[in-house]
Amino acid sequence: MICQHCGAETSDNCNFCTYCGATIATQEGTHNLIGTPGYKLDLSKLLEDTFVLYKRNCGTMCLVGLIMFGITLIFILLSVAMTVAAMAIRGAEGFSTLHFVIMGCHQILFPILQNLIQWYIMLGVIRQCLYLARGGVGFQTTMMFPPFMMYLKMVGLMLLFFCIIYGVMLLILLPAGIVCLIAYLAGMFANNDPSVGAIVLIAGAILCCVIGVCAGVWVSIRLYLAQVFIADQDAGIMDSMRYAWRITSGNFWMLLVAVFVLGMCSIVGIVLCVVGIILTIAIGWLGTTLVYLQLTGQPNGLDYAVMRQPMDALNQEPPV
Repeated sequence: MICQHCGAETSDNCNFCTYCGATIATQEGTHNLIGTPGYKLDLSKLLEDTFVLYKRNCGTMCLVGLIMFGITLIFILLSVAMTVAAMAIRGAEGFSTLHFVIMGCHQILFPILQNLIQWYIMLGVIRQCLYLARGGVGFQTTMMFPPFMMYLKMVGLMLLFFCIIYGVMLLILLPAGIVCLIAYLAGMFANNDPSVGAIVLIAGAILCCVIGVCAGVWVSIRLYLAQVFIADQDAGIMDSMRYAWRITSGNFWMLLVAVFVLGMCSIVGIVLCVVGIILTIAIGWLGTTLVYLQLTGQPNGLDYAVMRQPMDALNQEPPV
């Protein structure tokens, strides 16, 4: 089978190119990778490879961070401008309709537009980080501008993802809320000294909140890599979620620690006069793509260098 990324020939049974690391699709248009089991996550190797690859591609990562930070900054400035404009015309005679329109756009249309644009940038960042994680060099414009159909899949995935997360939490929190509401209407919380029943209800509501948050975190971690699967395989929404659920099985705690550490590394730049986040904001996505490669059994760019050393030695001409 010929790799469409670098043109090298590889085995028909291999899920990725053994030279450049690009994922290889079958002739039927499906992906070999979708049937493979998940691998165990090596946290120490993940963090080491993340920082080594970040150091090697620091300039590219900073450029990616600048794009992410710039988009966020633009939306912050637009939000402030719309708020100031709405306050300036508030109560002015003849401008009540305009004030209503501005506030409606700010509260409804603006967040929708912001999420749609940020999801597109996020998809491009994932593709760029996958390229670097597999040994690529430099900023690839084609990676940062993904195909429109792939973007639509990402939008559908994100909408379904949030519906699932909030739906799981709501199913857990709703019964506790209903019980507390009934107790409140019955006057159980009217006295300064609540009864034993009221205390039990409060404790139960707090416990349900904790369980709801934990359930939301658990589902989020299990579906953590679905967006990377779309960016890499251009698979369907349900396929990406199903595959992400499969490869994260047995890796929840390691993934939770990895997400926390990578998240802390991504926001640590805030302490450097805020704009320092340009240097660090993209490191979380680079680590995420390395997590994806590990759990799918694919070597990263550092592994390829080690794998190619014996092959390069064999290809060298013997000394005369």
